[in-house]
Amino acid sequence: MADKDSNMDHLDQRVFKLAAMMDTSIRFNSTLVDIDEMEKNYLEIWLKKERDPLLVTILATMTGARDPENNFRPDHYFSHHLSHAAAAFQCSPFDHAIALIVDAIGEWDTISTWECSYINGKANYNKLDSIRYPTSLGLFYSAITDRVGLKPMEDEYITMGMAAFGKFNSKLYKEMRSQLITTNFHRGARGKYLDYSDEDIAYNAQHLTEAILKSIVDKFSKLGPLVFGGGVALNSVANGKLFKHKKHYIFPNPGDAGSSLGAAALVTRTKIDVP
Repeated sequence: MADKDSNMDHLDQRVFKLAAMMDTSIRFNSTLVDIDEMEKNYLEIWLKKERDPLLVTILATMTGARDPENNFRPDHYFSHHLSHAAAAFQCSPFDHAIALIVDAIGEWDTISTWECSYINGKANYNKLDSIRYPTSLGLFYSAITDRVGLKPMEDEYITMGMAAFGKFNSKLYKEMRSQLITTNFHRGARGKYLDYSDEDIAYNAQHLTEAILKSIVDKFSKLGPLVFGGGVALNSVANGKLFKHKKHYIFPNPGDAGSSLGAAALVTRTKIDVP
């Protein structure tokens, strides 16, 4: 345990404990670390002590145990991005579609694509591809929102509007594009892009977001209609450019609040009539 703890010094312990509940092994600095039964027992004790509602819920669901304090065990567990996909697809008018889910992070996926169809009247989902944390378009955009002095995870719509007052800068754009792959933007972007105005930072971040989404949309729209979900689907400026000439459906509440409907939809797997 001592060696494993030393490998985790730079990490959020909460993330480790969450990962341990979801798999038998995780990676630290490209080194595979096994999670043995002793550690799982320790984590269960930690969860009871810390009373973290999210982790208690996940532990109870994964293990079939009950929350010892409230005698509660969820009846169903669905992954974050699958819940987004279900909200987007089962509320759409399509019987077959490709779901594109883009957000900050859901478990470990940050971008995922799903083939969605009804088989004998029940929605079926086949995951096609995904990009995983720490590479995250959603976290990048939230970090930029914080960088220009706004509130991340809330004021992204202002960043989107601010972009209209900026201008393209090739050097800044290339720097952002490179860092999107190499940088964990969960740590934010403060101290970066000091030679540029907030408006130009917002413009180039928006431009990069649109370019990445366009490459994905152009690829997967060849397979069928697209349904779009996740917090990044709230970027209406990008949506107006990406889907203007493509058959698509964007769930009206594509963020995390709307994924609760997706989780409920996954229980029945039936199409939801949306007025």
